[in-house]
Amino acid sequence: MKTSHDPAAATSLFSNVPASFSLKGTVRITDAEQLHESVQMLANSSDVTVACDETDFVDASIVQVLLALKESLRQHGHVLRFKNVPSSLASSWRLAGFDSTLSPRP
Repeated sequence: MKTSHDPAAATSLFSNVPASFSLKGTVRITDAEQLHESVQMLANSSDVTVACDETDFVDASIVQVLLALKESLRQHGHVLRFKNVPSSLASSWRLAGFDSTLSPRP
């Protein structure tokens, strides 16, 4: 499985389409700058959905970027949603304030 430590995964870690992107593999502080740059263009466009189908781990720096995105979207009248969040992430993300935006993995 590709993770953020795999050089081949670094360029495909975030697959961007308008108002939607995916987090894949293990997403760590080394990916925070790339994620921040990727989501800045989405911050005032519309509601944003993050697909977590292939997410294994997200560290605190990435949660911080996502919280900033959530707040920016809120200020522009939009919302951040997550879909297919693994249960291993969902419990800690609820503590970070994402509880109303989580859609668990089927």
